[in-house]
Amino acid sequence: MTMRTAILAVMAGALVSGCLGPDPLVGKGAVNLSPVVQKGFEQYQQERSPGHFAVSADGRYAQYNYCPDGRCLRGLKNSVIHSCEKRSKGSPCKIYAAYGEIVWQDAE
Repeated sequence: MTMRTAILAVMAGALVSGCLGPDPLVGKGAVNLSPVVQKGFEQYQQERSPGHFAVSADGRYAQYNYCPDGRCLRGLKNSVIHSCEKRSKGSPCKIYAAYGEIVWQDAE
């Protein structure tokens, strides 16, 4: 593979990923974090390498992970959502923050 082909492949991948639309694992709509979840979110933000923070739609349950050496492996987003849903006894969870920044759409 030539350097030009590699650059074109990377650019095409970036273009396609931008056309896929919003991430279905990221939450949207109003969400009010309970005081316990808010405190957990503050702890997550203090992590050296925050990964993903998932929260239930009612804001009562959450789970987060961190990225050793600043690198998250593929699939950790699904894993943190699954762990959150296990804690919430099946209530759906979505990603609230990624890498320390809130990504939940329309978060209050």
